[in-house]
Amino acid sequence: MDMTWRELLGTILMDPQEQQRIQDALSVNAMTLRRWITGETNPRPQNLRLLLNALPQYRKQMIDLLAKEFPPAGTTNVLKEEEIFQISADFYGCVISSYVNVSRHLRSSTISNLILQQMLRHLDAGRAGMLVSVAQCVPPSVGQVVRSLRIVAGRGSAPWGNNIESHPQFLGIESMVGYVVSSGHMTAVQNQAEILRNFPGDYIDGLESAVAVPIVLANRIVGGLYVASAEASYFSSSLIICIQKYAELLCLSFDENEYYLFRDVALGVMPAREKQFPSLLTFQQRVTQQIMLAAHQKHTTTRIEAEKIIWQQLEKELFAITTASSSHPPVSILAP
Repeated sequence: MDMTWRELLGTILMDPQEQQRIQDALSVNAMTLRRWITGETNPRPQNLRLLLNALPQYRKQMIDLLAKEFPPAGTTNVLKEEEIFQISADFYGCVISSYVNVSRHLRSSTISNLILQQMLRHLDAGRAGMLVSVAQCVPPSVGQVVRSLRIVAGRGSAPWGNNIESHPQFLGIESMVGYVVSSGHMTAVQNQAEILRNFPGDYIDGLESAVAVPIVLANRIVGGLYVASAEASYFSSSLIICIQKYAELLCLSFDENEYYLFRDVALGVMPAREKQFPSLLTFQQRVTQQIMLAAHQKHTTTRIEAEKIIWQQLEKELFAITTASSSHPPVSILAP
């Protein structure tokens, strides 16, 4: 006799740590799970969605077993992956509320962190390992085009750290995010070999698949959203569509003057992250010196203005490193 979905769930819950994780993900107690396993009660549609989302490695098997017990008319929509990867109306409301109520100078960090934290909870409920980050166009000097991106926000779960933005990095056309910002189109790589072939500079230990989506408002672009997984072939079409919806929400975290026409974006090649670190470590000291210099010259400079000047200086210095290097490998973009 074939195993039922209840028996499969019971087997999974024999691991106390796994049981606690699922209880947390579904916001239910141990008794509720026990009643589902014994058949005393049935999970509500919302709990079924959360259960499937919390068990990505068992998703297909669980869907097949659930379909055997429940009438198709009552569960077809519940079991569809499209339903699992839907952003809730409550979360849309939460983002809009933050946009309306948070002061302008805190709006960007508040909304971006809110969205990235929700993405981890929603898209990696099974804790396979995920990294999400936002890279923004570095403001160019007057009359110039955008030449690079900079990671401005990020979150991650094991095997990666939580605060990605604490490790700043410039990105160019050699990166996956740089590619989608330049092209204006989403791209995905589903295995390590693809990543190493097309975007070798993006690789970090444990990375198995990734998606990058441009953040676009009408015909202007501000940067890109990058999502990586520790699991190969993790990004289904339904999941990618959901990521694109999160990218749309991220538009609210940027001011209108931070967007650029596509024709004003011409990304260059940035050096590898390890070659950037020595320069990036000087950032805070240089910002302080810039503010002091302005004060000495009887000018008023805000910290934001000083940071913009230093980021532009660092960008120029890093491009000089790339130019000086005669041995960096050619960039391979989406090799066949």
